[in-house]
Amino acid sequence: MKNQRKLLELEGKDLQEAVDRLIAENKPYPRWTVKEEEIVRKLYGKIPTRLLAEKLGKTYASINMKAIRLGISKPYKRSDNRNS
Repeated sequence: MKNQRKLLELEGKDLQEAVDRLIAENKPYPRWTVKEEEIVRKLYGKIPTRLLAEKLGKTYASINMKAIRLGISKPYKRSDNRNS
């Protein structure tokens, strides 16, 4: 619905330009820069993940996924004391 409204607002402009613009605006996940990856490598596990996410303008989940992809993720810890 939102995209349809935007297309109507862009009426009269080149359709391909309008489509390209909408696609660019709706990319859900911006690419990581080399600098951001370096920061994650340096600080992940040394400062709280939520703080790192806030500083980089990323989500908590994206920081964790990036750490996994970089091979530096923290081991999973259970929060309860179940005996296996």
